[in-house]
Amino acid sequence: MLGLGNSICSQYVSSGASYADNYSLSLDGTNDYVDASVAGLLSAFDPNDFSVSCWINTNDSASARVFSALKSSGNQIELIFNGSADEIKAKWKYDGVNKFVQTSVTSGAWTHVLMSFSSSTGKLSINGGTASTISQTNAFAGSVLYGPFIGAQPNVGAGASGSYLNVLVSSFAIYDSDVSANVAEIYNSGTPFDLSTASNTGGNIIAKYEFEEGSGTTALDSSGNSYNGTLVNGATYSTTTP
Repeated sequence: MLGLGNSICSQYVSSGASYADNYSLSLDGTNDYVDASVAGLLSAFDPNDFSVSCWINTNDSASARVFSALKSSGNQIELIFNGSADEIKAKWKYDGVNKFVQTSVTSGAWTHVLMSFSSSTGKLSINGGTASTISQTNAFAGSVLYGPFIGAQPNVGAGASGSYLNVLVSSFAIYDSDVSANVAEIYNSGTPFDLSTASNTGGNIIAKYEFEEGSGTTALDSSGNSYNGTLVNGATYSTTTP
């Protein structure tokens, strides 16, 4: 298992409430991942107008998935860590045509990632910075059918097809719109906080996984929508947090 960074737990106080940051998701890159492909989330997740926000920490040398959702082999949206170049790549594949935005990151350090799409434009922001963009006709045609998965790529059918990532993940959220204009507030100067208390993110959170369970095989959705994910093949928790 990856065990990078410090294990000091931080708390952010917003609107009078404490935010617990005691655990992160720990994936070993062998065959474990989180399956969030619950029916309600699949119908609520519009791939042509969305954002994904998360904190990750990895030193994997392979190219593997942080996040993946797809309709078919020719229609995909993915966040990929390319270990050979120490970069995060956001991928939009529409009718078999790939479009990428990539940004260098520091291997073995906590990094905030925001991937967004709207109005035929894909965006990738790292650590609250200005978004890099790419033009793509659509995220893909039709709704998500497979995924979202965290730490692996879904199979067209059932289960994972591979691309497992050795990674720690914290504060993973899916929005119903492009919130990249408010990435500075979401990044919060490098301090994770309860995103549901944010006032200016510009979109509604449809699923949010804090990974604060510490044990078990259920990743609770704290958005209030009950789109709970499932930890598969021994995915576990770490006390190393951002």
